[in-house]
Amino acid sequence: MEIKLDSKLLKAVSGLFLFAISIILMAADDIKIHWLIGLFLMFGAFANCGAWFLDGKKDFATAVKAGFYFLFAIVFFAKAEALAFGYYFFVLWAMIEAGLVCLDGCKKYEEKANFWFVYAGLAALAILLAFIGSFAIEGVLIGLALMFVALAQVFPVCEQFLPKVELNLKK
Repeated sequence: MEIKLDSKLLKAVSGLFLFAISIILMAADDIKIHWLIGLFLMFGAFANCGAWFLDGKKDFATAVKAGFYFLFAIVFFAKAEALAFGYYFFVLWAMIEAGLVCLDGCKKYEEKANFWFVYAGLAALAILLAFIGSFAIEGVLIGLALMFVALAQVFPVCEQFLPKVELNLKK
């Protein structure tokens, strides 16, 4: 069995690291684990860099995302208090990434691609949970929002194994 690296797979790997960060945010109240979040952000940055390179250096948003992951990984490595201020960062991050997922779903809808509604639904849930989490500043709500974004990043790899589904919205 041969596994061929492509940009879709590396974006899914970045989504898996984001999934791990969301579990950490939901499970741990201890600030001493800031280095682990920084480590997962660093690995996610490397995965996004690889995806950008394998994509032919065309998708500039992936390169910018890799840069931000790398910069915030440095912040989480450097400051123990970064997680306390990081909740606001994670709310904003979840909302921006959910917006990008929603735009991707809209592009897929215009292309009449399958499963565009999955991206729209995951983005809507992520934005709603991040919005509520911005008022409550609960790690669980923010972690759930990031988890839905991570699932949307992993979904393109899983999509090829699902049967074709068409959703007709015209009457």
